[in-house]
Amino acid sequence: MSENQEYVPQMRHFQALFTRYRDDTDRLAVLQSRFGLQRVAPSDTTPFPAESALQMSEWLHAAGDPHAFAWLAGQLDMGAGDGLVYYLRAHDTLQAALDELARLAPVLFPDGSFRWASDGHQLTMVLVPVLRPERLGRRQRYESILVWLVRVLDYICGVRLPVLHAEVMTEDAGDPATLAALLGVTPRMGATTFSLTYAADVLKLHLPGASEALRQTIRPMYERELTQMLEHTSAVRRVAGWLAALPDLGGAGLDSAAAALAMGASTLRRQLAAEGCRFSTLLAAHRARLALDAVLCTDEKAERLALRMGYADRSSFERGFCDRFGVRPAQVRRAAQELIGARRCGDWGAPQAWPRHSPKLDWLRQVLAEGGAGPALVCDAFAADPVLQLRLLGLCGEPVHGARESAVIDSDLLARMPRASVQQVVESSLPAEAPTAEALYAWRCGALAARAVGLLAPQLAPDDAAALRLAAFAHNLGRLAAPAAAGRAVDGIDATWLLLATWHVPPAILGWLRERHAPASAAGEALALAVAWAEAVLAGAETTARCAVESQIAARASAQVCAELAAIARSVVD
Repeated sequence: MSENQEYVPQMRHFQALFTRYRDDTDRLAVLQSRFGLQRVAPSDTTPFPAESALQMSEWLHAAGDPHAFAWLAGQLDMGAGDGLVYYLRAHDTLQAALDELARLAPVLFPDGSFRWASDGHQLTMVLVPVLRPERLGRRQRYESILVWLVRVLDYICGVRLPVLHAEVMTEDAGDPATLAALLGVTPRMGATTFSLTYAADVLKLHLPGASEALRQTIRPMYERELTQMLEHTSAVRRVAGWLAALPDLGGAGLDSAAAALAMGASTLRRQLAAEGCRFSTLLAAHRARLALDAVLCTDEKAERLALRMGYADRSSFERGFCDRFGVRPAQVRRAAQELIGARRCGDWGAPQAWPRHSPKLDWLRQVLAEGGAGPALVCDAFAADPVLQLRLLGLCGEPVHGARESAVIDSDLLARMPRASVQQVVESSLPAEAPTAEALYAWRCGALAARAVGLLAPQLAPDDAAALRLAAFAHNLGRLAAPAAAGRAVDGIDATWLLLATWHVPPAILGWLRERHAPASAAGEALALAVAWAEAVLAGAETTARCAVESQIAARASAQVCAELAAIARSVVD
């Protein structure tokens, strides 16, 4: 596994939490024991692990303090740190300071992007997380950055600048007053980006700390950091950041990307090819993820979505969506509304929110932390947990990781993934509590179905055997994430399909999971038979349902396969 660029905060940035929770000793004890929060001096630069910070913000959100990190940003000392605020304040105008902030964005926001624009009437600044943007903790981090940005602008201008409008990607958690107080305006929640809007006139403001001498003193430090960052930032990651910052994809193309990254189109094409990728692949992956998230989690109209995704019209958008996912956008939205309801706009698919069984999770966490196991052993551990497998496949398909779309995890794929990203998948997938009887059943049924399809697929769909085992293993995860929707499907879409769609697993797996309700291919039939057989076996004795499915299997598979399934069934019953 390779290394990854990730923002690493410092322990001193979290010291205000000791004040915030001084009367809540139980909560403070959890922050210290579970997440490693410690008291340090204001000048102490001890790092605080990025994953621990993300998990801590998610835990506080679940504990009823959804904007704790935004509040933390409001407590930061503008005069402390590495001199960034003083450096920005030393520019002649706010426009010059924002230009420099945008130039330094790869250093300041390595897991996202920043841009600003003005139409002569309004100034709009946009922040977008690029690395796992769907994660709640990541969005909370950028929510806090937005608060920090408001404070920085006020500080360097020497006056309070009225915010005309603000948008955040985080969903409404029932505490709008906190963000309104921190931002100076009630933000629109659940937006596609984090943004601040001011009157364009503020760009001309002369900064009170303007100093050419100070700029020349501090600039070399940031120049070195930026040069080092860009030298170690892949072309894939830079393109992914550029795509994420675009307000819409109408003008997205190789030429415009190259121009934005200050290079020729042929140079960018060569750099991407050297990293095993093409621009069209990154654009298609980014477009598909944006479209699926919008359909699943918002009520944005198809006409507007089509324009934002860069399609000529609604029909083109719906056709492209159906070609990739096998269903129309309206079908997905209707299923999400009926099966998940209002929860579809929240973080309902996060594995931390529900109990499950993961037999090798503790071992996997240890070896990833210590670096003592090769990709092959790690692959074996992932194979024992469908949640980890699927979430890692979704991560591999992100544009920032090269949009490597694969339906199976192997040593080669794992070796190319940043170690920090793999660790984040594991740490962010820790179950909320010990597995319940329902969770153990879900795992046993999935594991049994995976064994069955492993025997059936080589005869019915040999090219898809490995991926079908994963689909079978995961077929009933939806009953853990959304128990109320168990056993229900809308247009062949069930809670498991919706759950895996939020994780952006490869479309082939989604297609088979939908097909198992009405098989239309040999792969879908193999999966449907395996799931039905596993459920019948776990029901106990040789029921009518089990006899019926075994008769169907006997008509499609060899006698040897039937005998092996019978042996597996006896071992389960015994």
